Amino acid sequence: MKKIFIIPLILFILFGLSANAQDKAIAKIHYQFKHMNDSTARDKFMQDEVVTYLGSTSSYYTSYSSNRLQEQMASQMASPTFDGSLVIKSTSNPIKDSYLVDYSGEKMHKIKKIGSSEFFLKDNFPHLDWTITDESKEIGGYMCQKATTTFKGRNYEAWFCPEIPIPYGPWKLHGLPGLILAARDNRGEVIFDYAGFDRSDAVKVITIGLSSKAVESNEDEVAKLEKAFQENPSAFLQAQSAGKQNNVSIISSSPAESVGPSAQKGTYFKATGGFSGSNNLDPNKIKSVTVQKEFGNSVSKITNNPIELTP
Repeated sequence: MKKIFIIPLILFILFGLSANAQDKAIAKIHYQFKHMNDSTARDKFMQDEVVTYLGSTSSYYTSYSSNRLQEQMASQMASPTFDGSLVIKSTSNPIKDSYLVDYSGEKMHKIKKIGSSEFFLKDNFPHLDWTITDESKEIGGYMCQKATTTFKGRNYEAWFCPEIPIPYGPWKLHGLPGLILAARDNRGEVIFDYAGFDRSDAVKVITIGLSSKAVESNEDEVAKLEKAFQENPSAFLQAQSAGKQNNVSIISSSPAESVGPSAQKGTYFKATGGFSGSNNLDPNKIKSVTVQKEFGNSVSKITNNPIELTP
């Protein structure tokens, strides 16, 4: 086995792109994420479809659940038999934290969304010491190689694809000479299973970057806001909208779609409550919304087993 420590600058050579405040995504990778948040209930997992948008010098990791809900909504509303009654099937527990990583500057920001507001918090850029093994296997039609590391109190194994020489991955896992297609800790408590890989649409440009309207904050202040929102969501949203002209946060400019915290005028919007989509989803056509939660197992409300076991 051999030790490596990768400085992720390979994309400059591969794509000839320079670092910008707003980076263009060249692709995105989907994962099925599972987290055993309660160590006393080892058969119960938090689950979500997550995605990492891949840029030339940056990446953005976030939940993809709202996108799937939008697809359901669009499909039902496009039907000639749509009568105004939406039935949304939810199969996930959306992750609360997103991460924006600037590899060229070795910076990381945690993104928190509370109500219709967005906050960014400075986080430590992770430097991972990987051990690459000779073990290999095929994932999603790609030949992958195994690597291991210890991070935040957990021992991880990751499977990366040298055919896709991009040093990114899910969450805070990165720094290998190939895209990480799957990863998990050795206790099976944190799992990222491969769920698909998409190259960017040449017509629909996706950008990655912090918005000028995202507010810088810290853990203590965000915790207070989250508590206030949980205790009285209506009052919290009313307080937010009191300082704005309305309670709709525009998140992208046409024809580009933005990922990461954003708030620019355009054809895409994010309405209070977390749903976002194109203007083709006319809210005036919706009479009622029914959400059906469909989980493979029940989820524990206790969290005594965080992903990061050590600071």
